[in-house]
Amino acid sequence: IELIGNGRVTNHDGAQLKTSQLFWDQQNEWLFTEKKFTFTDVDGSVVNGIGIDFNLDLTVINITQMSAESLIKEENNAQ
Repeated sequence: IELIGNGRVTNHDGAQLKTSQLFWDQQNEWLFTEKKFTFTDVDGSVVNGIGIDFNLDLTVINITQMSAESLIKEENNAQ
């Protein structure tokens, strides 16, 4: 199945994938795209890239080309 447009997939934890084209492999329960995508993890980390494939609950992810931004939590140790 091919989905075209403003695709958005969100899992139960809140991780989200946005892309303009998405394919669904029903037999293997696998999603993929060869287009640009943005993946936002539950911690706010953002991955932008081209080409991604993943299982239905977004726990197994393979990325072709990517750039990423990760949030680092600062701890205040002042007393």
